[in-house]
Parts: sequence; C-alpha cells; structure tokens
Amino acid sequence: MEFTFNGVSSRDFNIKIKQSNHLSIPRKKLEFIEVQGRTDNLVVDEGCREMLDISIEAYIDCRDIDTVTYATRLDNWLNSTNGYQDLIFDDGTILKAIFVGQIDFNEIVKNFNEILLQFKAYRESDL
Repeated sequence: MEFTFNGVSSRDFNIKIKQSNHLSIPRKKLEFIEVQGRTDNLVVDEGCREMLDISIEAYIDCRDIDTVTYATRLDNWLNSTNGYQDLIFDDGTILKAIFVGQIDFNEIVKNFNEILLQFKAYRESDL
C-alpha cells in the first residue's frame, strides 16, 4: 500500500506501510445536554462528523542516505505547508489531512527503521 501527501508519493521515501487506519469512519458530532426533570439527555446533532486521527505504521529503508538526512527530508515533506493537504491512498481513499506527529525513528536493523506517521483528517463528504 502507498499514499500521496501534498502531491508527493510515499514511494519517493521508500516507505512501506505496515498498518493504517485510514478506512475508519468518524463518529457523528453529537452534543448531550442534561436537562433537569428528564430521564434522558437532550441530543443535539451537529450534522457533521468528528475529525479522524489517522495513524500510519510504516517501515523505511534508509540505505541510500544516512538517517539524519532522511529525517530532515521527511520533515520537509510532511511539514512544508500550512493547512490541510490531500492525503490519497492507493485504494482510492481521499482525505484532507494535516501532519500532527513527530518524526521518531525506531531502528530495527542498520538503516532500516520503523516510524509512526500521525495525521488529523476529514473526508470532504463529512462536512
């Protein structure tokens, strides 16, 4: 599985997705108000969905360059713009997302790392 964020493919960074929750459906945005004298809450449906917390667990092959340089390139890609950008998965899922995680490498073997990429996202159809 691959994804594109801000017009750049994860393939360009030798990222191999181990696990992703990008197919999750967000909860409806509801407000529950307790009213004296009622046995149940007053429910206010805001007519939209909550934000998605997208987590992508991935492996990264850093054999071509050192890990520090690689981390800088990854940071420049994920944090290069302000606001929401397109996050497109190769299964056709399209989200508007912003990168909110930090870049931490967990070295498995020399120049082969595991990383967790975290995004806040929404589907435009959920607005």
